[in-house]
Amino acid sequence: MILLLILGLIFTVFSYFFEIAPGIALDVLPDFVGFLLIWHVGNKLEEKTKWFKEASIFAAILAAIHFIGFASSLRGLLPQNTTFADSDILRFILSGVGVVYENGYPIFYALGFVPLIFLCLAFRKIAKRDDNRPLSAVCLVFLWIFIILIPVYIAVEFTAFPIEGWWLTVPIVTVFAIVSAIIMKKYKLD
Repeated sequence: MILLLILGLIFTVFSYFFEIAPGIALDVLPDFVGFLLIWHVGNKLEEKTKWFKEASIFAAILAAIHFIGFASSLRGLLPQNTTFADSDILRFILSGVGVVYENGYPIFYALGFVPLIFLCLAFRKIAKRDDNRPLSAVCLVFLWIFIILIPVYIAVEFTAFPIEGWWLTVPIVTVFAIVSAIIMKKYKLD
């Protein structure tokens, strides 16, 4: 479970684009895979605390949204200039979805912190049961960081701020992944 959660976090914050055709780049670390992994972990651990279930539900919703965005990014691979009208209809739908997804991506990306907020609440509840105040405090700090990061990330992405939002998110989520692994190992959440 630890490895799956870490991989899920990696897939949700890191992107690596590989050009598969002229003008068509494929994200080899798609967000939807990361959210599916987070969903799986939350689903397996939901009996520990309700917050894991909440994380898995929201991760599943985000996986669906990001899968649709991922599929729309591949619309250029559909055959062109054919007599098959369905490919034109599909291209039209995927183009419309792609425009909405690409323009709203900062919001969808920022909403990706919501499952992490639920994970913080789950880890904090487990630490509080064990009366582990330092670990509970660390989870509370991450909880507030993620809550604050949602509007900050959106503001940074939609303004002419001199840095990109991922400069804020990648280091924070990386440290959170390490802390999550420590908590999961300590409390045998696998």
